[in-house]
Amino acid sequence: MKLYRGYVKSNEKGAIEKFKDVPDDKLRTLDNVKKFDSYGGILAEDIVMLDVDSIEDSDKLLDILDDLDYPCIARFTEHGVHFYFKNTNKNKRNGTKLLLPIGLVADVKYGYNSTFEPLKINGEEREIALTGDELGELPYWLRPLSKRNSKKIKMDNLRSGDGRNETLYPYILTLQSEGLSKEEIKKTFNLINKYIFEDPLPVEELETITRDEAFNKKVFYVDGKFSPNLFGDYLISELNIKQINGQLHSYDDGVYVAGTKIIESKMLEILPSIRRSNRQEVLSYIDIKSLKNYSSQDANFIAFKNGVYNIKEKRLEPYTPNIIITNKIDYDYEPNAKCPLVDEIMDKLACHQRDLVNLLYEIIAYTFYRRNELGKFFILTGSGANGKSTYLDMIRTLLGSKNISSLDVSELDQRFKTSELAGKLANIGDDISDSYIKDTSILKKLVTGEAVTAERKGLDPFMFENYSKLLFSANSIPRLGKGSDTKALNRRMVIVPFNATFSPKDPDYKPYIKYDLRQENAIKYLIVKSIEALHRILENNGFTKSELADRELEKYEYENNPILGFFDDLEETDYLNQPTKDVYKLYTEYCLRNGLNSVSNISFSRQITSHFNLTSKSSRVNGKVIRIYIKEDE
Repeated sequence: MKLYRGYVKSNEKGAIEKFKDVPDDKLRTLDNVKKFDSYGGILAEDIVMLDVDSIEDSDKLLDILDDLDYPCIARFTEHGVHFYFKNTNKNKRNGTKLLLPIGLVADVKYGYNSTFEPLKINGEEREIALTGDELGELPYWLRPLSKRNSKKIKMDNLRSGDGRNETLYPYILTLQSEGLSKEEIKKTFNLINKYIFEDPLPVEELETITRDEAFNKKVFYVDGKFSPNLFGDYLISELNIKQINGQLHSYDDGVYVAGTKIIESKMLEILPSIRRSNRQEVLSYIDIKSLKNYSSQDANFIAFKNGVYNIKEKRLEPYTPNIIITNKIDYDYEPNAKCPLVDEIMDKLACHQRDLVNLLYEIIAYTFYRRNELGKFFILTGSGANGKSTYLDMIRTLLGSKNISSLDVSELDQRFKTSELAGKLANIGDDISDSYIKDTSILKKLVTGEAVTAERKGLDPFMFENYSKLLFSANSIPRLGKGSDTKALNRRMVIVPFNATFSPKDPDYKPYIKYDLRQENAIKYLIVKSIEALHRILENNGFTKSELADRELEKYEYENNPILGFFDDLEETDYLNQPTKDVYKLYTEYCLRNGLNSVSNISFSRQITSHFNLTSKSSRVNGKVIRIYIKEDE
């Protein structure tokens, strides 16, 4: 049986040669590494290793394997023993301090996850503790439990004392939820009683604990009839099910996940033969029982792969179902992460303008913050090989597809489209249309986080307060709204110019830069810089002012408001003390000459008085009363 697909040099800290994604024939052989003071093996893909980090527990497992004559290979470590088995399940991640069904705790490493194991350290080879010609599959009584279940069981209660019975009864349900059959659980309990308990229970007492009535199939039936209420109550408790923003959510690995897939999967896991009609009954009961509607926890928490970042306390904290979060960024937060490439690229994207670099990081940071009271949306401009797509790809990679929608600005108010923003961290609309958008009422509400009504196909309409940040890229920015709506949106808009050029002729041109920036170390550093930027935003109550961005917004306002062009052509004598009707006529003639649509007289009067600080008053001219424009302070 081949335990390792190859070997690499190492030191006391770990491997010093690359092995991930390295083909087997490119790794060293055992004969080749034996001469080194330190080396390690890379587990074969079909191998799973249990690292029991305790001599006492290792001895117990060695006794079990020896008594059962179970085919296994084991190797002593500094603190315990590594046990090797054949693995047939390739859908598991490596895990630490996971509970094994027999009550022992182990770190679990899978070969298909490209796992390195030290075999010789500073001249000392690790000795074999158990050997054989064959290797058995990982037995059910050693299949590691989920993280959630591993944390639930108090191990001390399983070993000794009066609390063993109280621990074993619910442990039956836990093992059933992990897919063990009734007979497998009974055999597992016999192993626990014989090898794990310091003082074994009497056989009669153990048989009482594992009687048929203790198993789930009986718990969820009343007089032989399935009870959706009992099963529903169990699932609500087990999965921490809640209504969040009008939709069922279940707690899974640190966050609340929308929908019923996890719930139904759990039903089938516990009761594999449950009918579809029974599942629907359970879901209906859960929906009614979970009437209280929760909202996602305040924005001061960000869920990362390794815990929840508390913005106020500036620290990483453990997951807890008490913090209601529905978005997780699937990378670890590592405050000491470094990646010079990220700084280099951001500097180039911003054409070495420090204020613009800060703004680019702040835009990413703002997506972490699940509130929208700063009320800004962002349009990235520039044409051709300027880095816009690279920047947006960094954001997509960091946030993950589950946290992103991809609507064009013109789609935001469309039926069934608005709902796509609910529960997302960002909406990234790439290369949006430049068509004029007249009605911008929904856009304004989404940008400011006001409640909007949305609808999903086949479901009732619902209300949600948007916290998704709106990012768009465009070669030509569309005209948005009319009149006062346009002004209001312009105050909310941040236009970010991408004026850099990336050409194959550049000496430092990197054609695959997008993929380099997707690497884990780059994303972890991007997270660190974005967290720093988020604290800067919150301390300053706004974004870094960028002269280039402000200039782009002024240019956009000028180009998209024809009246501003007309105002630039006017001399003071053209409007001051002139009849309002005559000034408006000058404006309509200007529009005709330039092929522009004119605004109403009322709208024109409002804009010219605001622009030039004017007011209008009645005056008698040639015996007629007319209105003329005068200075506000006259």
